[in-house]
Amino acid sequence: MEELGAVLVFTGEVLGERPMSQRRPVLDIIEQESGLNGRLLRPLSAKLLPETIPEKDGLIEREKLLDISGRNRKPQLDLAKKYGIIDFPAPGGGCLLTDREYARRVKESLAHGEETMRHFRLLRLGRHFRLKSGAKAVVGRNQQENEKLTELAERGEILVEPTVVMGPTLLLLHIQNLSEDIDLAVNLCAGYSDACGPISVKYWYAGEERFQEMTSGAIEESMLKSMHV
Repeated sequence: MEELGAVLVFTGEVLGERPMSQRRPVLDIIEQESGLNGRLLRPLSAKLLPETIPEKDGLIEREKLLDISGRNRKPQLDLAKKYGIIDFPAPGGGCLLTDREYARRVKESLAHGEETMRHFRLLRLGRHFRLKSGAKAVVGRNQQENEKLTELAERGEILVEPTVVMGPTLLLLHIQNLSEDIDLAVNLCAGYSDACGPISVKYWYAGEERFQEMTSGAIEESMLKSMHV
């Protein structure tokens, strides 16, 4: 919030929709423990909950907020239809943080000081590896993820791809030991390619067109497991 200059956080929670996480006492605990007292707005159930500070200050018109409660999703589906929203997750889906693999990645990422929104977007992509130096390598699993990794790469970070065979795009970030980190990243990229032996791999700095090539084979399985997040 401070980074964005925001005055509140709003969520899609609905009072009583989930028996464990959206009961009124639990909603109050979430507000207190997040440090968002008076600045956590649940627009779908706002009329059933205390006024937030932005409402009291006149920044939000309370009469435009809703009073949905319970486990019936029909009111939300009606809203989606009203506003022409057709691409949305299945109502039975839960919070991404309850996914064991994603939650593990979040904890590991926070432990290394990776706290920006871009870092959290990256956590949803590919296979993640923490290199010996502390650098991170993210390996795309398909063309869509490869393109997204290229899109999210920032200057100073390195992209790696096979030059001839089909294979992943790898994003190398938080580089600590340039030579060692590149060697490991190239090995990882080669290992997840379609090649059966050593292959030519290229790497370049994000935003630049010049690239370098080197020949590499797959990384050892034991090292692979030790680095996998």
